[in-house]
Amino acid sequence: MKTTIKKSMLIVTTLIATLSYATSNTTSNKDGVLNNFTISIKDAVKGQQLSIININGIIMYKEEIKKNGMYSKTFDLTSLPNGNYFFELDKGIEITTTPFTVTYNKVLFNKNEETKLYKPFVRVENNFLYVSQLSLNKNPLKIELYYNAPENDNFELLLSETIDNTLDIGRVYKLSKKEIGKYKIILKTEGKTFVEKITH
Repeated sequence: MKTTIKKSMLIVTTLIATLSYATSNTTSNKDGVLNNFTISIKDAVKGQQLSIININGIIMYKEEIKKNGMYSKTFDLTSLPNGNYFFELDKGIEITTTPFTVTYNKVLFNKNEETKLYKPFVRVENNFLYVSQLSLNKNPLKIELYYNAPENDNFELLLSETIDNTLDIGRVYKLSKKEIGKYKIILKTEGKTFVEKITH
């Protein structure tokens, strides 16, 4: 279980890392077409994940950052098949995605379409389950709560709700003192699914 986050807005001011793109021994035109390029992450943190994912969600490359500080690596994506891809930087509670297109050995980035997703956050205190998320674009968050009693192996759906058009999402659910066992919380937003498991 993750540590408590006191204020959702704190995420915005404390977890910003900058992705920047630079050419490496190549040229780029005014449309931003690149060949080789370097990706740099300021204030990288050990354990963060950097991935290259295609439009179908298949991971083409994945790396775990090994140390804190400045991260820099040069990539040559010109050998990738034509298509749409994106870099994904998973910083624990924030995911940054930057889309790019490969066309005939040329790479075109569109920084204007870069997105940030703040992951839903789950914690349990006493008999209460807290779910929160900062949704900058007010995208829907679907919450499903499942319960697994000690005497069986199946999870039973207790509740399902979708919250939308809300910037600062917050829900509190009271857990029954009688229903002692395992709980599974499935959270879906912006095409991604997050799963948390707790024992109560």
